[in-house]
Formats: sequence, C-alpha cells, structure tokens
Amino acid sequence: MRATLTFVALLAMTILLAGLSLHTQYQSETRLVAGQYLKALKVAYLASIETYELDVATRFRLQIHRPEVLALLDRARTTTAADLPRLRGQLYRLLRPDYEDMRRAGLRQLHFHLPDGRSLLRFHRPELVDDLLFDIRPSVRIANAERHLVRGLETGRTLSGFRYVFPIEQDGRHLGSVELSISFERIHENIMRLLPEGEYAFLLHRPGIEASIDATQREKYADTNVHPDYLTEHPTISRVTRDFIASPTARALDPLLRQNEEVQSRMAAGETFALPLLHQGRGHVAAFVAIPDVEGRQSAYVVGYSEATAITDLHAAMLRQDALALLLILLLALAIWLTLRRGRLLRESEQRFRHLFDTAPMPLCLVSGDGIIKDANTRFDRLFRYAPLDIRTLAEWWQFACPDPERRQEAVLAWNTALQRARATSSDIEPIEQRVRCRDGCECSMLISGTPIGDETLMTFFDITERREYEQRLERIAHYDPLTGIPNRSLLGDRLHQAVAHARRRGSSMALCYLDLDGFKEINDTHGHATGDDLLVEIARRLKECLREGDTLARLGGDEFVAVLVDLEDFADCERVLRRMLQVVETPVPHANGALRVSVSIGVTLFPGDDADPDTLLRHGDQAMYEAKRAGRNRYHLFDPAREGLNPSHPGAADGGRPIKPIEE
Repeated sequence: MRATLTFVALLAMTILLAGLSLHTQYQSETRLVAGQYLKALKVAYLASIETYELDVATRFRLQIHRPEVLALLDRARTTTAADLPRLRGQLYRLLRPDYEDMRRAGLRQLHFHLPDGRSLLRFHRPELVDDLLFDIRPSVRIANAERHLVRGLETGRTLSGFRYVFPIEQDGRHLGSVELSISFERIHENIMRLLPEGEYAFLLHRPGIEASIDATQREKYADTNVHPDYLTEHPTISRVTRDFIASPTARALDPLLRQNEEVQSRMAAGETFALPLLHQGRGHVAAFVAIPDVEGRQSAYVVGYSEATAITDLHAAMLRQDALALLLILLLALAIWLTLRRGRLLRESEQRFRHLFDTAPMPLCLVSGDGIIKDANTRFDRLFRYAPLDIRTLAEWWQFACPDPERRQEAVLAWNTALQRARATSSDIEPIEQRVRCRDGCECSMLISGTPIGDETLMTFFDITERREYEQRLERIAHYDPLTGIPNRSLLGDRLHQAVAHARRRGSSMALCYLDLDGFKEINDTHGHATGDDLLVEIARRLKECLREGDTLARLGGDEFVAVLVDLEDFADCERVLRRMLQVVETPVPHANGALRVSVSIGVTLFPGDDADPDTLLRHGDQAMYEAKRAGRNRYHLFDPAREGLNPSHPGAADGGRPIKPIEE
C-alpha cells in the first residue's frame, strides 16, 4: 500500500513537473513569436517616420527657405504689432499654394513662430496668433534656443502630431522657426502598406495631453479601453480610431489587456513590449511600441493587434501534451513524437518570420558583432551580391559598395559612430545617407539605418535615389534659366551676395554689369519669337565665353542679362571684359532668316567704390544701362557714386565723357 502511494505520488509529481515544464516552454515559444511581430511593427513604424522625414526636409529647403519668405520673417521679428497682420497676410498668400500641396502630400500643419516663442501664423488656423508657445511646446523652445532641427511626437493646444520644427536663420540672424507635422493617420497608412494583416491604434499619454491641450479641445480625445493613463483621438475626427474601435478583434482583446497586470505595469513604465494572447481558441499578438516625445519622455504607443496562427498551434500542442503527459511518461516513443511535432511547429513559426524577413520591401541584412554578414533577405541579394564575389563580411561589403577609398573611410566612420551611439543609448541607429554601388554597377543613394539586437545588428537600406534626383531637378528648375541654361534671377541673388561678401573679406574689387540688347524687339517682331529665342541662346553662349573663371552670367528675363566680375586688380581688367562683350554681341549671328544683328548697352557699377548692398548695386547697374541707351547704345557707362550720376565710357564714344579712373588699391 505504501509503495503504491509512493508510486502514485511520484507519478503525480512527475505529471505536475511535466505540465509545468510544458507550460513554461509554451510561454517561452509564444513570447518568441510575439517578439517577431514586435520587430516587424517597429521596423514598419521607423520606415514610415523616415519616409516622411525625408519629404519634410526637402520641402523646408525648397518651399520654405526661400529669399522672399525669409524677407517677410525678418520684417516680422522687428515690426510693430500694428504691421504684423499685414505681414501675416503676405506670408499666407505667398505660401498658400505650397501649403495646399503639403496637405495633399499628407502634412497636417504648417506653423511659423517668432524668435520669442509667439505664434506668427498657423495655416490651419490663421485666426489664432500671438499666443506664447515655449511653456507648452518644448520643440519650439528648443529649436529657437539651440538652433537645430527638433523632431518627434508632441501635443499642442489642439492636436498631437509627429512634428518637425526647423530654426530659420539668414546671414547670422535668427528669424524664428517653422513647424511641419503629420498625423498618425498618415503613419498608419504606411504601416498598413508594410504589414497589411494587422490592426493598429495610436494611444496618447493622458498627463501629457491634459498638461498641453486647450480645455476647449479636450473633446477631441476619448478614453481608451486598454489603460486608464492613455487616451486616443476621438473617433469623430480620426478614421483610424473609428475603424479600430469598431474592430471585432479590438473589442475582444481590449478588456483582456485592461485586466492584464503585465500590460498595465509595462505601459505605466513606458516600455516597448509584445504580449501573446489566446481568445476563443485563436492566437493573437498585441505589440506595443513606445514613442518618446521631443524631450525623451514617454508620450504615446503604437499598438498593433495581429492574429498569430503559430500561437494557436502552440496552444493546441500544449493541450495535447498535457493530455498525453501520463502516456509520455509511459511511452518514450510517444514523447519523442510529440517533441518532433513541437519542433515542426517551431520551424513553421521560423518560416513565417523568414517569410516576413525575405518579403520586406527594403534590403535587410543581419550582421554579427565581429562584422560577419549572417543573413540577408532577397532584396539585399538582388542589389548587393557582387557575383561572382562571395561577400561574407561587412568590411568586404563596404569595399565593393564604395570603391573610392576616401568616401568609403568616411562612410565606415559614420556608420561605426552611429552604431556605438545607438548601443550606448539602447536606441535605434541614426540613419546615414550614402552613395553605394549595386551589383549591376549602377550607383544609388541609400539611407542606411539599423537596430541593435544583442550583439548583432539588423541593417536596413532605404533607396532614396529617385527622391534625390527629383530634388536636383527641382533645384535646376528653381535656379537656372530654361532657355539659355545660365543662372536665373534667383541664383544671381545668391552669387551676387557671395561676390560682395568675398570682396569685403579679401579687400578686392568686383563689378556688376547690367546688359540690355539693342534692337532685339525688332528681330522678335520681324522674325518671330522662335528666332528671338535662338538669338538669345547664341548671345548667352558668346557672353559666357567672355567671362573668366569665377565670374557669373545670369539672365534676368527677356533680353536683359547681368554679369558679375570678381577679383579685379583694377578697372582695366573690367574694361577688357566689357570691350570683348561689346565685340561678340556686335558680330552678326548667322540664321536661316539671314544674319541677325544686335548690339548691347551695358551699365557698370564698381564695388567697393559703390559700397552698396547687392540689391542697390543691381539698381545702379540698371540706371547706368539706361544712360548707355540714351548716349547712343552699343557702349558701356559707369555709375559714379560720388555725384549719383553716370559717366559714359566706350572707345569712340561720341559724348566725350570724362575718362574712367582705375580702381584704387
């Protein structure tokens, strides 16, 4: 009897230990599956944020940081309160088309701030101005105080958004800042494109919302069923929230998460984590990606709910193993069979993760701590496997991706620095932009980022070649005349400012030459605009050949050109160029309609004799050109700043004006 009881006790203990062991293994395996879904959500979120960050930086440089916008902001920071409404109106009218373009591209807000933190102009609410932002908007305070880009999630007076706040400066003057922001709805669309099988929500930390939001705007936020300290955008204003709360999955899982102590404690601590769940016999994963605000404090979560068939299979396996625990003890063969089955389930789970890895829309590779490329997905192989070479290490990859030693050394140093910083701060690796060679020999622009995973690093490559080429085309259109290919008025302004600054630093001289063709209108009227365009192209080519290295020729429009001559020793240097320009323009231009003959009248002003700002120099050159016209054309005239008059000078000039003195050293 005692032996029987002992045997029964030992058998019960064995069954209990086996059950505990199986349950522990089940938890470990489901946590592994949940971790795979968490990695996928984190990569998708970061890819979405970085996609919009590239777009925002490009729009700031090309659509906002323009001379006419900077001029209005410079006036706004020093003008009186009475004049501010007029300047706001000018700024609103100037950027309204760009703002509409930004809204179509997914940006929600365009907001300018004065250097002292006052709101200058909200394009989405232009009536709300002059409120102080430093106390409730750390991004605005940091951008204006520390003068660098501030990016991240932040709550404003009305809504929360992923904000990018740029300081605005010109010639050493701080003009304020500008904010561009996007809503989670846009981030949600990108995540859905990358991970279409899940459902995603955006939860905001209640204390941050209540500390910043205007009391009249509190109705735009609603309580969430997941955690009492987190809110969500109200379903009446957010399509994402509306669809999510109507989801059967969310209605089923939210009460389970609210009652789960691990979820409540880890959300309260602001941790990133994932939790495997089982509801009505179906496996799910709830993944929580913590999002800090611009000051590094926990402010929100991106939450993803995904059905996980691997968890369903694993749970079924555990139940079967529990039911057969006694038989497993008695029948070793059955135990081995169940172990093999469990292994198959794990392999299937790994295959599912492998499928996600291989079908990712961007190249990925896994690099060990000693630089060995341990794994790479299909897109990486297609782009970077330099057949027939067998690339096994990251150092070998850099060698063939960047053939130029100097460029390769800079790229490797930038990557290693970013990797060390990420490991020290337990954060993702900051992206570096690099031109790399692909397997077909072509070069492309890549944004390389990554995530440290233990001693390994998951490297991610985003192809931004088309975006960079598009930016270059935009820059070409913005700064060069489409007919002649020479700089336009916009680029001339930059070159003229640089020339004046250079002359002041070096103590050298420069000349601004304002050119207007004589007789061009008659050719246009007689032979047509097409012939006139051909003539302008040829004249621009001839004039450009007259200039020296470092000089600039620009077309203002019509038949007006400006030449900027730098580093002049004396006026004789300038005269040689002027005589050459008169000569090449006088030379007939062969054409199908007969030789075309024009001349040119040139107005000249010299710096530092005419010690004026660039805009005034251009006006003086224009005045001198008109004096050349009145004096008989086909000649040049020099502006005299001493008497605000004009002195004609040209070999053989009929008016016999007083001679030009050389520039004094």
